[in-house]
Amino acid sequence: MKTLFPALFLIASACGPAWSKPKKAEPAPTPSPEAPAAPTRGPAASFERATPPSTPEELIAHFEVLDRKLSSLKGRYVQTVTMDETGTVQTIEGKIAYLKPDRLRIEHVRPERQLVVSDGKAIWVHRLSSNQVIHSELADWRKADPMINSLLDFGGYAALGKRYDVAYSSATRLATLTPKEKGADYTLRLTLADKTYFPVETELRLAQMSVRTKLEGLEFNPKLPEEDFSFTPPAGADVFRNFKPPRLSP
Repeated sequence: MKTLFPALFLIASACGPAWSKPKKAEPAPTPSPEAPAAPTRGPAASFERATPPSTPEELIAHFEVLDRKLSSLKGRYVQTVTMDETGTVQTIEGKIAYLKPDRLRIEHVRPERQLVVSDGKAIWVHRLSSNQVIHSELADWRKADPMINSLLDFGGYAALGKRYDVAYSSATRLATLTPKEKGADYTLRLTLADKTYFPVETELRLAQMSVRTKLEGLEFNPKLPEEDFSFTPPAGADVFRNFKPPRLSP
């Protein structure tokens, strides 16, 4: 799966300038207290393995198994974005659902309610407080930046070995990914869950920004309604169509 997690924030923040009405700054929410990761639920047993991967090669092979087994996923996420120069910290909380091959639904709950829906061809971002909607083509996001392309959807973790040099510690369950692409200046770290060794925490270091995302309460292969991955702008919404995402990498 091409670690989507950091892209949750990047999609919403990149769309920000297109909103026609600026929103007053709000105090940052108090981050939720740290707690042990919730155990996986649903048919998680089929995703478990007796021993952890011990080398990067074994890890990629394990990801291939996960890719084959995974058809859907849902859970909660907490994402913290830190700007090094200013010390600014923003915390985003919400719910996420994924349906293979590339359908996605993200519901931001805090600090502002937003809905991100992709049917595999388009991405819709709905800002509920102002009833404003942004529409983009998924292909435009993929073309805009190689990093976003590699972070945008689930379903291809096994391909990480082709895009990144992978270092892995079985003792800490931490994988560090460095892009092979010349000039790509970012690092991606994946922390794997116990037993399933599924990536449940991601940290993206990009220039002076750090994006840390934790997945909690995961359910593997739940039944998800098809209609959750389609979107029609609500009546009266201001719709900005064919938004072109900016290049976010340095």
